[in-house]
Amino acid sequence: RYNENREPVIKEYAAFSTDLSALRRFEDLPTGISEMIQDIADISGAKVVGLGVGPHRSQLLLRGGQAGRPGD
Repeated sequence: RYNENREPVIKEYAAFSTDLSALRRFEDLPTGISEMIQDIADISGAKVVGLGVGPHRSQLLLRGGQAGRPGD
């Protein structure tokens, strides 16, 4: 719902230069990314269930679960 009285929120996150494409567990994401994803979920009200770290199904990190199908 639109509310013109809202103020923008600017938050800084820890920088990272890690290649994420080899990760297979959501819990292995760098802290800054995990915090950013949680903030997006909290602000938007959307449930974030996964994060893609590459083009293959096996590179889909599911929150609280396994990566995408092996061999994809």
